[in-house]
Amino acid sequence: MVESAKANGLIPYKYILHLLKELSRHAGKPTSEILEECMPWNPNLISICQ
Repeated sequence: MVESAKANGLIPYKYILHLLKELSRHAGKPTSEILEECMPWNPNLISICQ
């Protein structure tokens, strides 16, 4: 996860923190859509995790 975050220009700490928050909101039922939104190559994460 750390290397994927770095490779996509994200700060690993912020990315992992974002993942924990988002996935805990959907505990037990992460859909493929939610998981896709959490992928480090998602352009929306740049403003959140940089």
